[in-house]
Amino acid sequence: MNTSTLVANHAAGRRWAVLVSPLMITLTGALAGRGFGALLGQWAWVGVALVYWGSLVLTIALLGEKGALARWYGAVQGRRWLWLVVALVIGVIPLPMLFFPHLQLLNSVGLILVWLVFGALNANFEEAYWRGFLLDHTQGIPRPVTVIASNLIFTALHPLMWGAFSRPMMVHTFWGIVFIMGVVYSLMYLSTRSLRLPVLSHFLVDLGNMSIFVFMNLIVVPGL
Repeated sequence: MNTSTLVANHAAGRRWAVLVSPLMITLTGALAGRGFGALLGQWAWVGVALVYWGSLVLTIALLGEKGALARWYGAVQGRRWLWLVVALVIGVIPLPMLFFPHLQLLNSVGLILVWLVFGALNANFEEAYWRGFLLDHTQGIPRPVTVIASNLIFTALHPLMWGAFSRPMMVHTFWGIVFIMGVVYSLMYLSTRSLRLPVLSHFLVDLGNMSIFVFMNLIVVPGL
């Protein structure tokens, strides 16, 4: 087997690994959700987040390209002001639905700090993988297919992983919001060639939807 064949086989294997990685990450997250849900109860989200983020980082480290991080966090290109407005509008959508009605939960400095740290880390890790990494490594596939398929899996991840122990995450309307949000962030990245605005908006969303308070079942959703 000559060198060119080996290189081609390696590239093909790497491509398949990229395409399979969203399913493997979702499966790992689902198993972590059930396992830590049984072990840690209200604090299951801590273990799940570490396993989930670790799987995202490991996948990017093993299959990603050198210099990708610098490119992802580079200057916003194209219609930056238009996408900035879109990012901010999406970021404030959860405020009247979850944030303002549950301000009384912000009574612990410790939880507030953890909530802020979680939002910052989760936004960066998720956008780096689901938008930057996946969209960069599926350029040979029609964009509508990659955007829709990746965000369908991204949406399914939420009830399968977080929903294993968090009842509010099983609300069907929330799944639709996650899918639309993911599609917009994908288009935002493809248009601006930067993750700065998707990360900013995602961070605001994670704060506005009271992320860890939802994971801890401190927010009651009628009917569940």
